[in-house]
Amino acid sequence: MMMMITDSSNNVSRWLSLLPLVGLFVVLSAIGPSLIAEGKTIIDSTDNSDAATTNGHSHPVDQHPMTRRRVAAVIPQKEDEEEPSDSQQRYNRRLMYSDDEKDIIKLKPGDPFTNKELSKMKESFQIARAKYWTNLKQDYGEYRDDIFEEQINGTTVSVGRTLFANRSAVSWDRMVRKMAMKVLQAQTTGKLQPFVWATGGHSSAAAHGDLSNESYTRTLMRNVPDAFEAVGLAFHGRPYAMGATGSGFEISSCIKEVFGTDVDIFSWDYGMTTGAALDTVEHWMWRAAMLETRPALINLHNKRYLSISEEMAEYGLPSLTFTQDQVDKASGRKFPDTNEQTEEEANKMPKYVRKFRCGRGYEKGGQVCESEKWSLDPDENEPCNKRRYRMGWHPGWKWHAWYGNLFSLFMMETIEDALKLIEESGSDGEVLFKELKAKEDADYKKFSLMANVPNITPGFAENAPDIPLDVIYRKPNICHTARLPSELRYKGILTEVGENDTGVGNMHYLDYSYDRGMTDARELIKGVPPKDLQLVYSPGLYQPQCTKHLIQVDHPDFFVVNSYGPTTVVLPNPTEKAYYGLTEPLQGYIRIVKANCHWGCPGDSVGGKDMYTEDNVMNITVNGVSVVNMTDDFLKHESGHKFEPNKDGLFEITLQTNTDKKYMRLSSIIIW
Repeated sequence: MMMMITDSSNNVSRWLSLLPLVGLFVVLSAIGPSLIAEGKTIIDSTDNSDAATTNGHSHPVDQHPMTRRRVAAVIPQKEDEEEPSDSQQRYNRRLMYSDDEKDIIKLKPGDPFTNKELSKMKESFQIARAKYWTNLKQDYGEYRDDIFEEQINGTTVSVGRTLFANRSAVSWDRMVRKMAMKVLQAQTTGKLQPFVWATGGHSSAAAHGDLSNESYTRTLMRNVPDAFEAVGLAFHGRPYAMGATGSGFEISSCIKEVFGTDVDIFSWDYGMTTGAALDTVEHWMWRAAMLETRPALINLHNKRYLSISEEMAEYGLPSLTFTQDQVDKASGRKFPDTNEQTEEEANKMPKYVRKFRCGRGYEKGGQVCESEKWSLDPDENEPCNKRRYRMGWHPGWKWHAWYGNLFSLFMMETIEDALKLIEESGSDGEVLFKELKAKEDADYKKFSLMANVPNITPGFAENAPDIPLDVIYRKPNICHTARLPSELRYKGILTEVGENDTGVGNMHYLDYSYDRGMTDARELIKGVPPKDLQLVYSPGLYQPQCTKHLIQVDHPDFFVVNSYGPTTVVLPNPTEKAYYGLTEPLQGYIRIVKANCHWGCPGDSVGGKDMYTEDNVMNITVNGVSVVNMTDDFLKHESGHKFEPNKDGLFEITLQTNTDKKYMRLSSIIIW
């Protein structure tokens, strides 16, 4: 079994003291040297020497970020020893797949916060920030200042400020206000307050091709907890990007179910899979803005969506844009160009800098830069080395580390400004909070009172004019989704099975401590009539051959419907209804989304383009009313798209394929 711990021997002892297993013998071997062998970055779990010789050259030991906190552990079980409990096994798995103790043992919202004096908060924050800045020096060496700082009018400032603030001073001020309100809540209540960052995006944002804990979101999660804790906040990140997924209309309609209802900042990173579909971007932003937390919105990478960011800023939200050309100019071009270096010079570079930029490309533009893009285990037979998705368009671990550090600096800049705002006000904490809350209310009123019709007409509107756009964009809905990652799944809301954990900081994706459904074995999918809507997962898509590292947390799980009998589901289920507390009745517009099979669905499944009941492929009813067709996934009966709820305000949906031995994969059922 593998565990992640920090470098110090004190931390090793502390970790081991957390394992309440009797009679265990633990053998620790230092992990971490990243060797340059055969032109590849290698994760070495055994070599503990000060230098390694490869290809006839001696290079200093250079630890990969994923290995410098990792130890190997052998825990033999005695014959008379009981099998570890499920909870213990889950805990061990979290240790194995986590790369920092703060991923596992963290202060949680509601815990006491005693460092309430502003002067003490400032001091603690500056200590945490200085520690982080020192760590950057270890990683980037002499290039740290050039990469992460800029000169503005003769003043040195962090790129965490300039990459965001220069687009909208108003949005920056709103972001600072949001942070100040959180700090004031901690200060006045004496309890830690939650601060949640959620990443939505495609496969690159999900770190496909890399290890899961190499993503920029997980990097952010490692970097900032100490700085947040210093001011009374418990930081939690949700790396909930999904491969081969655009921002709409499935995910945009499932914002609260996927990301949670408590998000403070959303990062939108769907550019590669969204393209010119600006209507889906607007829908995503509107549905996100409806959360009670009034989250800040960050649009990553692409100028194409700048108009949407500006629209949300006009509506009173903190809405910031972070484009690639800005990043290149302020930071990226300051990495040394490997094309201008000899092999010997390149190998002497700091580990996060070495062979990263070749000309205008990062991790590309030459075989030299591409050679160290992926982290690999030294054992050539290690299955994790053959993980999927190591594609040219997916960034490697150094790119993710770079972006994670940019976002970390952004967060620290907003904390610094929030403390300055509180100090300069001179007001009592409760009084200042009320003043800032009143300003936020006034800004948010622009969104809540604006016209309900979107600025960009969605694609389905022309074919379904009877579906009111204000309902789809602004009214309550429920999303019954099989997709992972999602808070709906992790909290046990979907299947009403499990702990129904409502905590903020739990990372269920590390240990599978949620209802996973059943595997997609042929006999289960094709030979059993699933009377209830059955949740299914494909083990092969979890890349189970790799057990040493967690590769990905996003999975296109699905519901199955077959030809052996009708499948029935009543929505919303009691837990959905109770947890989300619908403020008004659902109106009866229903969208059924087919599951993504990535590189092709099995031949015995009904393809999405064939899912039209008029072609006699599917038989669907809603509260006894037959569905005759679909319009862009919206169900339609003979008179239109609106289905009436039953007397309890619920929708009983039955589904069955009409082709013998054919089944259908469903991803989500969404009802407005």
